[in-house]
Amino acid sequence: MTYELCTIPGAVDAAIRAAVGIPAHVRIDLHITPEDIPVRGNASAWGEPEDSEHAAAIEHRLADGDLWAWCVVRVTCTDGDVKGTAWLGAANYENTEDFVEYGYLQDMAQEAYDEYLEQVAK
Repeated sequence: MTYELCTIPGAVDAAIRAAVGIPAHVRIDLHITPEDIPVRGNASAWGEPEDSEHAAAIEHRLADGDLWAWCVVRVTCTDGDVKGTAWLGAANYENTEDFVEYGYLQDMAQEAYDEYLEQVAK
């Protein structure tokens, strides 16, 4: 599976590190890859007709090559061979900035860093 690296703005990276307690030597990366879960039937938590409306908009964006339309988001915390990872599937955002502003980046960084610390403890 191929992942596209997305840039976390420096100020956001610094804020997440401060909030979560991630030291400077641990690298935080944000990646996205196409989602395998079908758009139809999964685009809206409210069911029909909202699902069909959302699915059509998502499919149109996907046809235009917009990966953020329907993707899996992966956040990793890495130092050398030690890595922690957090995942978010069936994600639908406008772009990286939209995900950073309204997404779960800090929560995912916390989850990835917790897994990283578990690996360090082993």
